[in-house]
Amino acid sequence: MTKEKKKEPEQETPAHSTEEERERLKDFNKDGIPPGSS
Repeated sequence: MTKEKKKEPEQETPAHSTEEERERLKDFNKDGIPPGSS
């Protein structure tokens, strides 16, 4: 049950699902830093 509950929110709302996080990822990608490194 815990695994399913954890998988659902992860797929629906990833760590960078927010617009701010996406913008940050874009800036990081410009520098060449892979997402999830921060």
